[in-house]
Amino acid sequence: MKGHINVINKLKIVQQYMKDEGYKRIRTHNVRFNTYKKDVRVYGDGRVESMIKEDDISSVLVNKFSFIKKNVGTRDLGDIYVEDSGNKYPVNIKLYNPNVKSAGNMFGIYRTYEYIFKVNTGGSLTNLSKMLFQYDIEHWKKVGLNNYYFMFINKNDYKDIKYGSILTMYPQDIVVNPKNGFQCRFDKVRFYEDVHIERAIIDLLSKFRLYITKLAEPYLNSINVISLGGKRKTDEENVQVNKKRKIDIK
Repeated sequence: MKGHINVINKLKIVQQYMKDEGYKRIRTHNVRFNTYKKDVRVYGDGRVESMIKEDDISSVLVNKFSFIKKNVGTRDLGDIYVEDSGNKYPVNIKLYNPNVKSAGNMFGIYRTYEYIFKVNTGGSLTNLSKMLFQYDIEHWKKVGLNNYYFMFINKNDYKDIKYGSILTMYPQDIVVNPKNGFQCRFDKVRFYEDVHIERAIIDLLSKFRLYITKLAEPYLNSINVISLGGKRKTDEENVQVNKKRKIDIK
């Protein structure tokens, strides 16, 4: 895939730099509740600390490498961008605590899928669903996909880094959460060595279909309650009713 090998090679250089000396340049921050009171109330102390550390890492890498560019706004897709042949590829920096065994949030669905599949839906989930599923696999292979990269860094040891992209991530490592989008265990995530475009398209569309289905489940269950005159069905009864409904996003 165009640009992918070059981006991966540059991220490998970044990884080696962090192991050799870059880790020494990451500052230690103490979160001040009076300064970050609003963010701490909403996200919790750990989230704010990670945001600050990610910004530190971004600054260190931008100052070190000419091919690393800083994001320019809070709504940018990447914390940094790898520049190659005039193109900029977003890289999402994710810090994790290896002692925490739960999955962490990877990215928001709408804007990232718009970027990957090169569509503009105006932030509409309905429009995004229609655009994704109105074409077959051959169409998306012809159009091509944008790749989206990650750097997963152990916050307890900045030398412990792995990197890869959404198009090479093992699909079984991605957890679909209807509230938070896609999640994964940052310390356990695996990547294929190369991009297989057809496999990536199928995996991403399958995950998106699962996301839509999970979003719809509470509404379908509510309809089931209404259909019983207010009597709530058991989970097993809801499963049987929903199986009878042919839910197909086209």
